[in-house]
Amino acid sequence: MKIPCRRWAKEPARSNLSKPRCAGALSALLSTATLVLMPKCPLCIATCLAATSGIGITVGAAGHLRTGAVIFCSAVLAFLSLQLAGRLLRPLKTQGTNQVEVRPSSASM
Repeated sequence: MKIPCRRWAKEPARSNLSKPRCAGALSALLSTATLVLMPKCPLCIATCLAATSGIGITVGAAGHLRTGAVIFCSAVLAFLSLQLAGRLLRPLKTQGTNQVEVRPSSASM
């Protein structure tokens, strides 16, 4: 005789959107937006930085700052892409039937 396993009935229902999934999507969105909206010339970066924060930097330093930001955002996007590809290519694990077989003990016979 087979009866359904009771531990599955006691688990709470889970939401489809989990915190790590939302954090990964938000990280990818911010990295993409940073790459798209990043000024191309170092003088524009120095001007925007001075206007928003009051910090004045040289044009050469702004060029290095832009290069570092592009490398960092590209690395984050590559990491998230590889993580997503790993999830999609991972073979699906087969799950049991969630049923437990109950056998009568030999002492009761």
